Order: sequence, then structure tokens, then C-alpha cells
Amino acid sequence: MVGLIYYFKQFEKINAEHYERIYDLLTEERKRRVGRYQFYEDRLLSVMSYGLLLYAIHMEYGIKDGIQLGESTVYGKPYLKRPVGVYFNISHCKSCVAVAVSEYEVGIDVEKITCDYSLANIVLSKKERESLSNRSLAEGLFARYWTLKESYVKMLGVGLSDQVKDLDFSNNDRENFHQYHSVFKSISSGDYMISSCAQEELEMVELEWELLITSFFP
Repeated sequence: MVGLIYYFKQFEKINAEHYERIYDLLTEERKRRVGRYQFYEDRLLSVMSYGLLLYAIHMEYGIKDGIQLGESTVYGKPYLKRPVGVYFNISHCKSCVAVAVSEYEVGIDVEKITCDYSLANIVLSKKERESLSNRSLAEGLFARYWTLKESYVKMLGVGLSDQVKDLDFSNNDRENFHQYHSVFKSISSGDYMISSCAQEELEMVELEWELLITSFFP
């Protein structure tokens, strides 16, 4: 089975009823985590992240009930206790959330397309930083490099370190490519850059709100 990425951006379509219906499907631990957020926008992102995960597992594996998250790893990467043998990763930023599911370890990252030159000096390789000299391309390139690096360390399940600067993606401008014994994908969608890292090629699907909400409203 091919691994898949679902991403969702139409947050303006989600009303209070939609929110409550998906919230009711959350585990008690997940509800407690949602409750820690002060602002509704953050609670909505958290709820929709889990809702998108439920949707992805249901669509790809036919499982709608009995999904159980395990405790996060020492680096904070969550995993599934049930169903067994299914790996996932979640990322969200502003008004975009993305979920990747696979039969192998997977990492995904989504960021708003912009260029943070201060961060670039910390996390990008020399060649990557040099490529930012073209100001018209700098925002897209920085977002691509940063999300690719994030997806790689999230796939490995380790924390960011100084070694992230040693990763260099300046020679790859393709949507799909192999590097560092992994399979990468990177696309821009509107104001967002979405990148993934896995041990197999992943298909990427933008989910329309009607399809997502219908799955939670029989």
C-alpha cells in the first residue's frame, strides 16, 4: 500500500458544529492537550490535526474505531499503539494542517512561505545560504530547505541539532527525489510549503472541507 499525505487549508469553512463533532472523537488525553491552548485558533489546529489523522487511517486502512495513540518518544514524536504497523506524522502552521501515514517511519513539515534570514544562518548549509542571494526566490527556497530538514529529523524521530546544518538540499529542485537513504517530496500550495520524508514514495492529496466533514457527519 502506498503511503499518503493529506493536507487541509479551508479552516474558514469549519464552524462550531464541525469543531464539536470532531472534538467528541478525541481521546481524553488529546482533549486535555487541546484544553491547554489559550486561543481558539490553536485549539482548532489541534482538533483538526487529530481529525485529519482519523480520516487518513480510515480511508487508507479501513479503520474507524479503536485507534489508540501511544506515549510520545523522548523527542516528542507520537506513535500509534493501534492499529499496529501504521506510522504517522502531523504538522500544522497558521491555516494549514498536514498528516502523513505510511507502513514505514515518516516525517512531514508545513510552513508558511517566507524567509527568516536569522534562522537561515543557523540551520542552512553554506550552499543553501548562498542560493538565497536571489531575493525573488529566497522565500520559496528557504521554506523548501527548512521543511525538508524538519521532515527528515521528524522521520528519524530525533530532535533538531547543530547537525541539521550539515544537511544540504541545494542540488535538488525536483518535487520527488532520493537523498540520505530516504524519499523526499516537497510542494508549494498557496502560501505554504509542504515537505515529507519517508522510506517510500508518498502521494499527496489536498482535502476539500466537504469531503472531510462528511466523513464525520454520517
